[in-house]
Amino acid sequence: MKKNIEAKMMQLGIGRDFAELFVGSLWERVLRANTEAGFQRRWLELQNSHWGSNNKLMDYLRGEWLPCRERWANCYTNRIFICVDAWYRLLSSSSTMSSYVLMPGIGCYRHPPPCHHMC
Repeated sequence: MKKNIEAKMMQLGIGRDFAELFVGSLWERVLRANTEAGFQRRWLELQNSHWGSNNKLMDYLRGEWLPCRERWANCYTNRIFICVDAWYRLLSSSSTMSSYVLMPGIGCYRHPPPCHHMC
């Protein structure tokens, strides 16, 4: 994504140094916002910065990247990864518990050990 934005900025006549500065600072802040409110605040800061007066750049960001922000902005993608992480932890603890509860081969049950080591 960052390389695409840098390339587009250079197409718009913005030098590589300025493109890298933009992507590494203001755009990075928008990208790394932890909440939706933080995302909106940082997007507004970006629009109110000196970059906001570059209509072609802002049109590109609004048209190309803003509509799919759920795929790249941390405040949206963190939810996905938290759910996936929680799901894998649940599966892992479930298999650990079943290995203690069901003794392979004979189908006998035994008492599971304390769960504090699984957390």
